[in-house]
Amino acid sequence: MKKRHLVPVLLLVVFLSFLFFMKDINGARLEHELIYVAVEIENGDNLWDLAMEYNDTDYYTNNEYIDMIAEINNIHPDRITSGTTLIIPFIEKE
Repeated sequence: MKKRHLVPVLLLVVFLSFLFFMKDINGARLEHELIYVAVEIENGDNLWDLAMEYNDTDYYTNNEYIDMIAEINNIHPDRITSGTTLIIPFIEKE
């Protein structure tokens, strides 16, 4: 499979898995819908700044949100690399 086809497939798999399995800390289904975007990491980016930009609700603390990003992308929160693409969840405001 060509590399450029891998990202859309990965996005679809991640989206579908969270659609069916995402639960809050009490184990109940989430009452809000998460939307996912792909963000290319640039030099100087960090997960705290991404959390400040995309986590603009009261559902998650920034630390919980950073842990969620790390889990979705299978990375350590302190180790992101410029040029990589991360899947970032956010709650669409109505």
